[in-house]
Amino acid sequence: MMSLRFLPLFILYFISFLSNAIVAKEDKNNAEAIRSTKRNTLNLNVHDNRRPRDDHVIDNAKQDEAVRNMVKWSIEQGGYIHPYVEIRRWDPSDPSSYFGAFVNGPVKKDELLIKIPGSIEIQIDDFFRMGKLPYSDVVCELAWTLKREYELGEDSKFAPYIEYIKTQSKYQIPAMWTDVGKSLITKVQGDLSMMDFDLEDTPGEHMHNWIYEYFGGELCLLDADNEEEMEEWYVAMATQRGYDYCLIPIYDMLNHSNERVNSITRPSIYNRDGFGVYALEDLNAGDEILYSYYDCPDCKGCPTCGTSLEYWGTPEMIRDFGFVEPYPHRFYYDDMGPVYLRVDEHPDGLEISNEGGEWPEIEWIESQIARLKPMFERDIYPLRNVLPSHELETIVNYHGSLLDFFTAYQEVDAADSKDENHGESDTGRDEDLSDGGEGDAPHCRSR
Repeated sequence: MMSLRFLPLFILYFISFLSNAIVAKEDKNNAEAIRSTKRNTLNLNVHDNRRPRDDHVIDNAKQDEAVRNMVKWSIEQGGYIHPYVEIRRWDPSDPSSYFGAFVNGPVKKDELLIKIPGSIEIQIDDFFRMGKLPYSDVVCELAWTLKREYELGEDSKFAPYIEYIKTQSKYQIPAMWTDVGKSLITKVQGDLSMMDFDLEDTPGEHMHNWIYEYFGGELCLLDADNEEEMEEWYVAMATQRGYDYCLIPIYDMLNHSNERVNSITRPSIYNRDGFGVYALEDLNAGDEILYSYYDCPDCKGCPTCGTSLEYWGTPEMIRDFGFVEPYPHRFYYDDMGPVYLRVDEHPDGLEISNEGGEWPEIEWIESQIARLKPMFERDIYPLRNVLPSHELETIVNYHGSLLDFFTAYQEVDAADSKDENHGESDTGRDEDLSDGGEGDAPHCRSR
């Protein structure tokens, strides 16, 4: 018979155990809720207690005003916006939703949607347009040019655009993230290689350390002659919003799609006098004007575009723009052959096609699954209240996209092996239709 003097202690232990079990179950349910939610629409209500930096907070009202002023200024400078096109937030009732260009009435193919006059673009000297300098030199010059205009403030002839830039987060891309976020995205990337600006194979740390590696000190950030130093943020902004040789107001608000590209520019965006954005197809009310940051045929006038993005993919999109793109995803792994794989959504699951190189060995795929599978509950979820929401969402989405890709590959490989054992020749992966050389579509370095 249990002594009564031990009963309170036993009850205390039991209550403690029960409480911990409930918390653990809630944590597991919350983790499953985050993990099972569709990658590109992550439910952040699960972690409303997240702790962002004070300077991560965006003033949405100020941002709205800056956009209105910038649009008005662009028209005053000779620009044009179609009567059925509006620059607004995706959800007008949600002041935190993203900006874009949307159609609110019928527009015919080839109609002019937006005209961008060259006078509103922040452009660098023609010397940097000749294709004789490394890409990093071009970005460096654009960053210093932005810095000069930024410091002029209201005295800059680009003041409305500068005011808009000031409303943007300084922490969009991994290079500007918290140390915790940088460490976690590096862990997710693991030993998966990336491509640098010169198409050299780089380790996972390149996701966030490229500013220091390519622009640190006298490479760019320090002007020893004038004893002047530039913040890393200017390089980040020149990469994130720049188009190699220029920053283009209004046009840099158009969003990316690999699936539906419904606009094209004429002439090239690199024309110093400006260009127009035209409908590539008939558009209807509610459509968003989109183009691909990968494939931009209007960029053919850029001397470096044919090589600088030849093997650009989803990881490089995160590095340069700070978001996980919607499907299709593309992955280039130089240390695997090399191989360039495209992953797309299909009614029956993910479809994987080979755009160049040999298919990866299944042993390598399985090693990536083993590395990534426990990572969410072990490494990511415990930091849900530590990471700023944008960093957490990006990491969760990227981890999910990698795990989904490798798992789908494993399942298809298993199905193929089963078919081969039964004498069937059909495969679940698209055949390699590429010789690994340059494709027909050029790649443009910037958004």
